[in-house]
Amino acid sequence: MICYAGHAALCLLLFNNVVFAGTDSPHSRFERIASRMVKAINEQNHPTIQQDFGDVMLKAFSLDKSKPFFTNLVGQYGTIEKLGKARYVPPNQSIFPTQFQRGKLDLKLVLDSQDTDSGFFRSVLP
Repeated sequence: MICYAGHAALCLLLFNNVVFAGTDSPHSRFERIASRMVKAINEQNHPTIQQDFGDVMLKAFSLDKSKPFFTNLVGQYGTIEKLGKARYVPPNQSIFPTQFQRGKLDLKLVLDSQDTDSGFFRSVLP
C-alpha cells in the first residue's frame, strides 16, 4: 500500500516472512531486516526487495507496482546513506531514522505474531 499526503508524507507497507532463531534478541531481528532492505533499495535490486514480501503483499504490491515505487523513492530522496539507531517499541516495533542523500524518513518495522514484518517509510518533519 502506497499513500501520499501532500508532498511530505510517503508510506509503504511491506510484508516479510522471516524465521528467526530463538536466541536472537528483538533488536538484532529488526536490524537484520532493516539492513537487508537498505541494501536492496540502494542497489535497486527489486527481486531482493520482494523476496521478503508475504503472499498478501506480493498480491497487493507486485513487482510491476513495487519497482516504480522504489525507483521513484531513490529518485526523489537519493540512496540511503545511514540507518540510525533504532528506537525499540515493545513488544513488536522498531523505528529507524533513515538518512537519504536528500532527506530523512523513518523506517518503521512491525513484527507480528506470525514473524511477518511490515516496513513503513514515513516523512520526518524538520
